[in-house]
Amino acid sequence: MTPTLAFALALLGTAAADADASPTQVNYAAVEALPADAKVEGRGYPELAEAWWRWAFQKPDGMRPSQDPTGAQCHHGQTGDVWFLAGTLGTGPVERRCRVPQGRRLFLPVIVALEYSVPGRRRDCAALRAAAEAVAERMVVNRVELDGEPLVPVRSAPRDCFDAFADAQYDELRPGIYAPAYTDGLWLLLPPLAPGRHRLVVDARQATDVPVRSRFDQQFTYVLEVGDAPVQEDRDELPRDEEREVIAL
Repeated sequence: MTPTLAFALALLGTAAADADASPTQVNYAAVEALPADAKVEGRGYPELAEAWWRWAFQKPDGMRPSQDPTGAQCHHGQTGDVWFLAGTLGTGPVERRCRVPQGRRLFLPVIVALEYSVPGRRRDCAALRAAAEAVAERMVVNRVELDGEPLVPVRSAPRDCFDAFADAQYDELRPGIYAPAYTDGLWLLLPPLAPGRHRLVVDARQATDVPVRSRFDQQFTYVLEVGDAPVQEDRDELPRDEEREVIAL
């Protein structure tokens, strides 16, 4: 794991479409992202953002939802009325297929930054907040669509720092080793979708003049099947993507 990491994670989409991946021929009502002050089970965007990161880091490197190339891990760790969708590590276009139970709201990053401390380079919450905000200020969204209709993401950040690895399910990780952490960026909280097939496409990047070691041009698609079906078993291992720094150290 690289020290002091700021991810740009995105759910993004390829322009190519095939008949099998297109939404079913249903006249869906236009869906809008829930507003910044929306709450689900008492949690708003800030609380859901913290919970999303804890979910994203539950599994060890190489098996995380953001490293899943197909969507086979989409059901892992899902609880309650909000269904999390993963971003990527910014390493290239990905299309995932995911079956979502009917009635679940969807929460996902469009493009967000995470800053956290590492052994040997501890930073306080104020420093982490400033670093994450600096990245979030330079994010550019090219396209966010559901079934061809545009969506407007919400900029949100937690009120305080947190431990992004608090729910990690691997013994070699010492509790609190990467705390504190702070996140800032663009998120989507969507109401429950109508039963059937939906296509979620997002295209986001960082501004070209941001002083970073690597620029993220991400393209990511979810083909969502809303409705009940048997859950797939977890795969033992996923291809490993290398985590990349965003901010120059």
